[in-house]
Amino acid sequence: MVLGKMENATAQEALDLQEQDLGTLLHTTLDRHWDLVAYSTYAEEQVYYRDVASGIVQLHELLRQAGIVRGDKIALLGRNSPQWAITYLAVISYGATVVPVSHVLRPKMVYRILQHAEVRGLFLCDHIWEELNEFYLSYLQFIVGFHSWEVFLCKRESLKHWRFKPPSLETSRKEELLRQIGERCPHHPDAPVVLNYTTGTVDFPKGVLLPARSLLSNLAYAARVLPLVPQDTVVSYLPFSHIYGQVLDFLYAFVSGAHLHILSGAPSLGRIAAAFRRYQPRLILLFPALFSSIFKETLPSWWNTSWLHTLLSLSVVGGVLQRFFCKRLNRFFGDNFASVVVGGAHFSPQIEEFLQTIHFRYSMGYGLTESGSLVAYKTPDTGQHLSVGRAIDGVELSIRNQDANGVGNICIRGKNLMLGYYNPFEIERVAIDDEGWFDTGDLGYLDKNHYLYVKGRSVNALSLEGGSRAYPEELESFMNTMPYVQESLLVERRGELVMLVQPLLVGGKHRHLSEARLFLEMERNRERLNRRMDAGVSVARVELQYGAFEMT
Repeated sequence: MVLGKMENATAQEALDLQEQDLGTLLHTTLDRHWDLVAYSTYAEEQVYYRDVASGIVQLHELLRQAGIVRGDKIALLGRNSPQWAITYLAVISYGATVVPVSHVLRPKMVYRILQHAEVRGLFLCDHIWEELNEFYLSYLQFIVGFHSWEVFLCKRESLKHWRFKPPSLETSRKEELLRQIGERCPHHPDAPVVLNYTTGTVDFPKGVLLPARSLLSNLAYAARVLPLVPQDTVVSYLPFSHIYGQVLDFLYAFVSGAHLHILSGAPSLGRIAAAFRRYQPRLILLFPALFSSIFKETLPSWWNTSWLHTLLSLSVVGGVLQRFFCKRLNRFFGDNFASVVVGGAHFSPQIEEFLQTIHFRYSMGYGLTESGSLVAYKTPDTGQHLSVGRAIDGVELSIRNQDANGVGNICIRGKNLMLGYYNPFEIERVAIDDEGWFDTGDLGYLDKNHYLYVKGRSVNALSLEGGSRAYPEELESFMNTMPYVQESLLVERRGELVMLVQPLLVGGKHRHLSEARLFLEMERNRERLNRRMDAGVSVARVELQYGAFEMT
């Protein structure tokens, strides 16, 4: 190990030195930031890096007693918490493969994922245990609740006597704890460390097997473009079971020595705003849907009117208005952030255009579970409206099967790419061709400066008469910014595009609109939408739907 050289290193230097070794990086992180706060919660719980080290050593002993060996798969099922984070770090530093499972899944899907992944042990939130049927989990070596640390099920007699010692009672010295953790280092770059199951599909989720190099390449890039220093604050609401929050919120904050304030569950906008004001985070990662909600809540409803855009283009008046709108957004996010990073789904082009106009500090990320998070990234000062940025370090982009407009299948190749899709018999590498290229399933194009533009999922694209194609994600993101629109869904009926709209009827003046007035407003929205669309693409009509759309 080269630990001595890293005592005064930045996060970027640490990641460069440990680029081939995830285990040593985690060991070094604990050594450097021993007395700093690693995690805090809304309930004022604080966990120090030294507490993380103590927890890792104790969980290593549990895994050893359970007969877990390198490569075995251990699942985590629960909401974000310091205990979830400690358990994740313990599993990967032990040399096992961690399987994060979303806590919102129904028990039947949980059983299927655990069986498909060939999981040998399970850590979960205590209250979730009450919702599961032990009969379907009896093949596991152990089940432990990571809030009470109670052993709910075990196959070995010795585990019945295992007890987790609170950090306040820990008597082992720093050197001894780090020595025990260091015994599990290092990791081979191609060693599988995470088995993450994709979401948002109607079929059974795919198990994406990620190697150590995938996490390390994403962390190294984050350290270059999103620099954090020890005890910078990061406020996290993204689920750690999602690869975006797992790598760029949880893991990156940890290896940087940052203080991660965890908002568990589904926090309200008020609670999120209070956390931003109190902790003044340096780095904020958001899904587009939440950013859009914050945007609409913070700015006046007339932000998207034509007369305002005219005023914003004026030199003096425009400058005053730009500072006014930017200040309101900055205040919501705590005024101390380097950038608000938006990623994980399609972002509204209209909102992005407005953010660029008022010079708001935001950046864009495009990625996949299969890439360990990032594929492309756009910094706040880039410009390039509608683009998701250029390929990150170590990643190549290629557009294949292009149509007349240059739109085709987005393919990627690089060291952050998965090993393959997991199944109980073998790793399915068929998704990656002989030259190492992976088809993302997304459609897009590259401009002359190699900036990537994503149109939508290839399976969702609608073919129209005349050879044109409509991309539902693109049109829906436009529609969702229109007045009186809560949510929208584009469908094709008899060769025509129809936009289903759930109107915004909860709270404010919107609930007082008559049916006729609401229909008139939606027609105006449709006309605005069609003016922004490509030639040959237009929405024929809008239909109102008052119930929530069915999610798949």
